[in-house]
Amino acid sequence: MEQSEINPIIDINYIKNEAECIYFDLKSSQIKPKDLAPHFSAFANAEGGVIVVGVSDKTRKIEGINHLDHKNLNDFIAAPHEYCKPTPNHKIEYLDVINDKGEKDKIILFHIMAETERIIRTSNDSTYLRIGDKSKELKGDDLLNLEYSKNTRMYEDEINYNASIEDLDDDLLN
Repeated sequence: MEQSEINPIIDINYIKNEAECIYFDLKSSQIKPKDLAPHFSAFANAEGGVIVVGVSDKTRKIEGINHLDHKNLNDFIAAPHEYCKPTPNHKIEYLDVINDKGEKDKIILFHIMAETERIIRTSNDSTYLRIGDKSKELKGDDLLNLEYSKNTRMYEDEINYNASIEDLDDDLLN
């Protein structure tokens, strides 16, 4: 296959020429599968998108994945299940390419769907959001705002420790 069947805009020309952005990221096949987890989390918690494995994000060199042994390839395929909780909604696709050595090869496309009512975390409980071309870890108020926006936390359910009996409206209560 020379272009994605899931997202036909993704073909080898797109991969070679388009800048990484909120919807698109490149990763070398040298990356450890567990190191993809922040990117799966970031894409799922934002607008979704495509993560391509087998193309260097620094040089755009097409490394491919045929050099990976069966175990390493399976580790990549299992990465969303193994290193994220809950597992993000995703589809995996292979794209036929010619690598930089001139050989027939393949790359992996991870199509990550946007989550509207869940927050996807990494297995170590970190939460990421795709902002521009970066996967940014969220903490504090940023994480709280994401939880509110996904309706996984309700402001009305929060305990206000600063409230006192004087804050109540007697007329309204009566």
